[in-house]
Amino acid sequence: MNGAPTQESVRESRLAGKCGSNLNATDMSDFYSLPESVKAQFPRHGWTRNDSGFRQLRLPLLRVYQFETPHYEIYNANGPAGIWLQCHSPSASIRMLAVCLRDLSAEFRVILPAEEVLWSSGPVSEERNRVLTRYHEALDRSEVLIMSAFVLLRRLADQIVDATRPLLFEDWKSAPRQMKTAVTMAKSGRLRELKARCNPQRLIDALVNRTAWFEALRQDDGVRDILVHKEHYLSV
Repeated sequence: MNGAPTQESVRESRLAGKCGSNLNATDMSDFYSLPESVKAQFPRHGWTRNDSGFRQLRLPLLRVYQFETPHYEIYNANGPAGIWLQCHSPSASIRMLAVCLRDLSAEFRVILPAEEVLWSSGPVSEERNRVLTRYHEALDRSEVLIMSAFVLLRRLADQIVDATRPLLFEDWKSAPRQMKTAVTMAKSGRLRELKARCNPQRLIDALVNRTAWFEALRQDDGVRDILVHKEHYLSV
């Protein structure tokens, strides 16, 4: 690489050093046909391993709420660092979602091979009984994990909006604490009154045009609302 290292490359080097140089990052923009100028705006998700080999999920969003980051200095300057940030940070829900998706993937790795071999139509044996027992246990766990994932996603929408208010707005105490309120204010133009620290038009565009996933969860016929509030039958 020619020239001075970028700020992102410095962060990557420090992270790799702290994690025993075992950084396995995924650039999400590689999955889309985008110009290079746009790819730079995509976060890098992945896993790191510390010196003892323990895997840790690395999500760029988590860095927003961590100590000793540029973001934390903004929290500190505006007062809500420390206990406030610990109570409002979505870090715990993000960790729960990561665990949920990890375990769901593990259950699918049990379900799919069992279906491919068609154990249910095979001769009775101890191995067949063991595989089918684990297969049905995996189906049961998957139903619980799928519901948990949708509930956590819905919770995260509000938690992220609430916790990032001090970063996004100078008048952060008057800023919306729920995603649906933030979207409504963005559509009406009232969000500009809160003195955004970032590009206000980009923030409005994100809330208005890039929250379809949230609407799919929260509407009357949304996935999460059906799972939590309405009669339904979930079958995996």
